[in-house]
Amino acid sequence: MREQSHDSPDQRLAANMRQLRERMEMSQAALAIEMTARGIPWHQQTVGRIEGGQQPLRFAEAVALAGVLKTSLDRLTWSTPEANATERVYAAGAAVRASYEKIAEAIQRALIDAAGAERTLEETSADPSPRVQEARDDTAARLKGYGVNDAIEEGVRRYNELTGAAEEDTADD
Repeated sequence: MREQSHDSPDQRLAANMRQLRERMEMSQAALAIEMTARGIPWHQQTVGRIEGGQQPLRFAEAVALAGVLKTSLDRLTWSTPEANATERVYAAGAAVRASYEKIAEAIQRALIDAAGAERTLEETSADPSPRVQEARDDTAARLKGYGVNDAIEEGVRRYNELTGAAEEDTADD
């Protein structure tokens, strides 16, 4: 699909307004409610008309809109290529942040699980059953290889395998 050219300031503002609203995962109706709460009586249809380029924005509306969308007035007037490139950069950063959070949660869960396994090993240390002792020995051996640093090394190894970085590293030697 061909990207529309947004030459006029009103067209750029409409396109940027929609892009910023969507980045915030805000519906047109939710934006209208926020604007009304700021003393600008909008309806969902108002948002649709402005985003469609059928209704211009007054300056007071633009100021309130920038506040709702947590941006500057200047950002509402950026050219489409500049706005799109900026959004791509923010999306890339957001993806890294989301991955970071998943890693932190996984490490927390791994440490909780390891502590639980250690407690279970302690609680079952005196059990005379050979099967329990075999399970303890197996679990204790596995715990030694499932540390946080081991998980990080495994993640790096998998990344290198996926990207071919390990081959490039050895080719440089």
